[in-house]
Amino acid sequence: SSASRRRSPRTTRTPTSRSSATRTHSHLLLLTFRFLTEFSPLNPCGFSSYVVKATSPDGSSSFTAYTYAGELPTCAFGFNSNGVVRRRSTAGSANTTLNSIPFPASGYNLMDVRRRRIVNVETASGNRFSVREAAAAPFFHANMYRHLQVNQVQDENSMSRERRAAELSPDTKEKALSLLGDTADDKYPIYMTGPTLYTLCTVLVDLDEATMTIYKGNPKNRDAVRVFRML
Repeated sequence: SSASRRRSPRTTRTPTSRSSATRTHSHLLLLTFRFLTEFSPLNPCGFSSYVVKATSPDGSSSFTAYTYAGELPTCAFGFNSNGVVRRRSTAGSANTTLNSIPFPASGYNLMDVRRRRIVNVETASGNRFSVREAAAAPFFHANMYRHLQVNQVQDENSMSRERRAAELSPDTKEKALSLLGDTADDKYPIYMTGPTLYTLCTVLVDLDEATMTIYKGNPKNRDAVRVFRML
């Protein structure tokens, strides 16, 4: 399954949409990150992004994060030396991260490699939140709330991608990558190549292998540019 959320850009380097997919057997998480055309995606418009690895002064902890130029690390995705995946660079477990999440309208995909846990968190104002644990069935998330009950705009782009994901229902790593590379819908494809939004990259986190893999281009092509050991 796959998930995607959209937010208004804070700077010219902020992603406007991101997608994630949790595979059956609850041990895979896939994410795609998208940018507005005028904000430039990687090579076509010269967008700059980096993989940053930072270690604490005493050497007790470290994190690796995909970072947009001009942004703080882990704005996109990353993991730390405790095997926790997502925004918090020093969290010791998924529970620690869950307890520190703020409550603006947003969504988070969290993974704890050591404890083999994947959760999708949706938050809203007024301390509203919902936590969904990954289960055997694939789970796709676009740019709308899926399990937190709130009033929201019915976004046709998100609904179209969710319908397509339900049709494909991936049950293997290869099928999940193909889902995030799907372009069957000309107007609202899951993998976007413009003219408004581009897919910048796709990341696959595998709990069994304890690896994070970054793919460039369409993930259907399996063009992995970096593979990181997470433990």
